[in-house]
Amino acid sequence: MAKNSYSLGQVEMKTTGGGKRGGMRVAEKPKDFTSAWIMVLKYSKRLMPMIVLGISCAILSVVLTLIGPDTLKRITNLISEGMRSGNMALDTITKLTVRIMIVYIVSAIVTYVESYTMTTYSSRLTQMMRTDISHKLNSIPLSRSDSSSFGDLLSRVTNDVDTLNMALDKTIAELVVAILTFTGCAVMMLITNVNLALAAIFFALLGFAGMRFLIRYSQPFFVNRSYYLGLLNGHIEEMYAGHVIVKGYNGEEESEKTFTQINEKLYEANWKSQFLSGLMMPIMELVSNMGYVAVCVYGAYLVNKGIIDFGVIVAFIVYVKLFTQPLTQVAEGTTSLQTAAAAAERIFQLFKEEEMEDETGKIDHIDDIDKADVVFDHVSFGYVPERTIIKDFSFTVYPGHHVAIVGPTGAGKTT
Repeated sequence: MAKNSYSLGQVEMKTTGGGKRGGMRVAEKPKDFTSAWIMVLKYSKRLMPMIVLGISCAILSVVLTLIGPDTLKRITNLISEGMRSGNMALDTITKLTVRIMIVYIVSAIVTYVESYTMTTYSSRLTQMMRTDISHKLNSIPLSRSDSSSFGDLLSRVTNDVDTLNMALDKTIAELVVAILTFTGCAVMMLITNVNLALAAIFFALLGFAGMRFLIRYSQPFFVNRSYYLGLLNGHIEEMYAGHVIVKGYNGEEESEKTFTQINEKLYEANWKSQFLSGLMMPIMELVSNMGYVAVCVYGAYLVNKGIIDFGVIVAFIVYVKLFTQPLTQVAEGTTSLQTAAAAAERIFQLFKEEEMEDETGKIDHIDDIDKADVVFDHVSFGYVPERTIIKDFSFTVYPGHHVAIVGPTGAGKTT
């Protein structure tokens, strides 16, 4: 049957520490996370202006977003003072309202430009990668293609490139926005009121600790999912391509058994990765709600004592919402970057493969070709070094002779 009849031992992944988790071997993380992304940046140097523009727009969007809560605080305080004194400063309130509307509109436009730029950049980069991979596959030796399944090579062109595309399209800009928003909110809260800021930060860090635990536990399952998906694609492609051979040699049962083994492992990795990642949002919702309660209760106490104005509570409610969202984005973005780094390593590993020597133009013309002999002089050959198929083969074909190669199945006629 076709060459990729995986045994269960081949389906099992190599462990990093010899252990298992949940009955399934744990996949290796990217060998070098930093080097993988450095290679991506070097590869995309022609598109660097797009990266700079996208990140600049992301930074500007964060700055504009952080202006909003402080303006809301001023509007709320003016309304509160007007209700107490009976003299509402409508002109000032109107000016501040118009100002905050303009800020949010500009922020929306800048966010659109950032999203459009990063989407264009990621699409262009993946287009370049697929083109270069296509050229590379036409240049590498046959032995390299023969030593890997077609599905694995196909997975690098499709799944790995798509994984990298999604990370570049969304994750990079979102991480920049999340980190800046988190830092900016922390600074603004500390400037506004230290006590309320510490209460909000405590609950946020509590949620972040829970997410870090989930990320560390779920990351191997994301890597496993990509690995087994590549194996499954390879097995299916080879079984369909060699369908006649599989049927002819009664290999259906073995093929189905191998498919079931890989599919079960893919299901297990996919289920665990999705379940664990799905816990992040409920945890952050819980932490966010606890932060709201803490701000409202403690803030009401401070207002009652005359330490802060009512507008500070309104501003802090917005800040708490902005402060907890980046933690979720950072957690999910870290997972996405890890998976994308593993995909990038596989892509650039293919780019580093040794290419065949260009032999075009070495011989322009052969004289008296009708009088030439074809000689095999003590030739040995094997597709892999440890398995030699042709051993010390010598043969001469003389001019004008017709030669046929005959022999039983498996004797090496095609080779």
